[in-house]
Amino acid sequence: MNVRNVTLDDLRGQTAEEVITEVAAREEILTVTLPDGKTIAIRPSPDLEPLPLIRNGRIAEGWKDAIYDHSQ
Repeated sequence: MNVRNVTLDDLRGQTAEEVITEVAAREEILTVTLPDGKTIAIRPSPDLEPLPLIRNGRIAEGWKDAIYDHSQ
């Protein structure tokens, strides 16, 4: 993925929609440097691979409790 570095002044006159659409179309990481030197990165979310199908299996009872129970 390409990385493009710009300053906030470079983006003046563009709407947020234009900037985000351009980042998505170019499939790039856009790093914006603010006047105080801090940076913000804007990038598309990665494409996730589909989960595998479970065939001929079962999910144990109480599986949610085992994962989401934070009382221990």
